[in-house]
Amino acid sequence: SQAPAAIADLEVRLLGEGRAEVRFTAPADPGGKVRRYQVKCAELPIAPYDQWDYARDLGTRRNWWKAVNCRGEPVPAAPGTRERFVVTALPDAKPLYFAVCSFDDSDNRSPMSNVALGRSAP
Repeated sequence: SQAPAAIADLEVRLLGEGRAEVRFTAPADPGGKVRRYQVKCAELPIAPYDQWDYARDLGTRRNWWKAVNCRGEPVPAAPGTRERFVVTALPDAKPLYFAVCSFDDSDNRSPMSNVALGRSAP
């Protein structure tokens, strides 16, 4: 079956104390149902695994697999629903970049979302 669609409208607001509010539109999965999200963060912009070049990395990007796993992702809502939730266990670092992938009931992983720079709450 096919993987879920990539999330393209990820936005993140830093709340302090290792927490951040994450917002995006729940993706569709043409071959099944989205079962879970994985939100990751890093001090460098996150690069999809298939666009990562170990030999030429100059320390300007972080590979998806080496980014920090956040905690607190909800059960995915229906496709097209606006997701809004708080993740925790963030490193105490600035800046923090975020990305998300979703997984379906066949454990197919979506392409990585857009990379969002977490901004502090006003």
